Amino acid sequence: MDLGAGFLVDSRATHAIDKFNAPTENPSIPGKWRLSRIKYYSQGVDVDKEGLPYRDSMFDLVVSFGGFGWNFGNIRSAKEIKRVLKAKGSIELGVNKENLDYTLRLLKRTGFRNVNIFPSDGGKLYKITAE
Repeated sequence: MDLGAGFLVDSRATHAIDKFNAPTENPSIPGKWRLSRIKYYSQGVDVDKEGLPYRDSMFDLVVSFGGFGWNFGNIRSAKEIKRVLKAKGSIELGVNKENLDYTLRLLKRTGFRNVNIFPSDGGKLYKITAE
């Protein structure tokens, strides 16, 4: 699942959620609209307030590059991500330097394990993986 998908849905996602606008096909931007695998796209879902519209233990992977820490990211949304992940599932987050410590504390508080941090873009952005 791609959480906070925006207009660039992760190519591994079969489900996508965004608080704002759902994408539409746009042939003028080739390769950007990876919607062929998307089975479910929901717009207007505020994970911080409403939770995720999925059953428990549904996903092997949840990705959020640019959403978590910018548009959402509190204890409720972290718990929701944990809830929809399978027991051996993992999360991949992209966060900026300013949100790194907060995000790490939030993941730890929510019970995520095996947290790894990978700096990118000269240390301005970080990819975080956890189980």
